[in-house]
Amino acid sequence: MNDFRQIKFGGKLLQVEEFNWMHEICIGFIRKNIEESTANHIVVVTHHLPTLQVVAAHHRGSVLNNAFASDYDNLIANSRIDAWIYGHSHTNIDTEIGGTRVISNQMGYIFANEHLMNGFESGKFIEIK
Repeated sequence: MNDFRQIKFGGKLLQVEEFNWMHEICIGFIRKNIEESTANHIVVVTHHLPTLQVVAAHHRGSVLNNAFASDYDNLIANSRIDAWIYGHSHTNIDTEIGGTRVISNQMGYIFANEHLMNGFESGKFIEIK
């Protein structure tokens, strides 16, 4: 992965262990805020995919999937999250896991015309009731 050849952390190239450590801190933050929230509605927005269920068909089975997608199916299905919006994959989906809407609406690479092929909807919005 290019991340570990390009990203510096603490003055040196980022290591897998550091990446995983930061990921645990971030998901801990998300879990804590979901649990402590008194809001009527909860929307989570992340860069990477929150579940392997939304990995594009042409990427299923790739050894790299866990670098871009996590397995938070239980968190999604068993929490008060109304919607989880994510990016990174350049593919678009609008599905439901448990009672949570899992959504991605990405333009992708314009220079590659991905927005013309991936189902991107320029006027898409979500309404939380």
